[in-house]
Amino acid sequence: SITINDVSSNGELTGTTEVAGIIGKISNESTGTVSLKDLENNTEVTATQNTAGVIGHVYNKAKGTISIESIINNAAITGTVNVGGVIGNQQNVSTGTIELEKSSSSNEVSGTSEVGGLVGYLYSQAKGVNTITLSYSNSLVTATGNDAGGLVGKAYAVKGATNSISR
Repeated sequence: SITINDVSSNGELTGTTEVAGIIGKISNESTGTVSLKDLENNTEVTATQNTAGVIGHVYNKAKGTISIESIINNAAITGTVNVGGVIGNQQNVSTGTIELEKSSSSNEVSGTSEVGGLVGYLYSQAKGVNTITLSYSNSLVTATGNDAGGLVGKAYAVKGATNSISR
């Protein structure tokens, strides 16, 4: 299992793929648990794909759980595809669960497509479950192409999977 708590980031960051103020990519490929709590980003991020304030790419490939709680983005985020204030790409490709709760973003989030105030691209397959609860965005979201949203740029579920957004 992986646990990351009480971390913050300040500055500027530029890159290409899976770039974020705190974690570029976090992956769970076992039945274990990944827990991320109380992370705050104040780093301006500019990249191309899977770009975000806090986590560029969250990837769950097994029956495990990824729990992301009390995450805050305060910085401007600029990317091309899969751009989010908190998470660029939240991808669940198994029967596991990815939970994002009590999180927020409040600055500009801009890109070409799949651009969201919280999550750029929310993807689930094979009976996997993605949830977003008690979270909000005050971000100014701008997309020059398709799939932009105040909370989620694009949500996609296949093969009996579930994406759930609730208060």
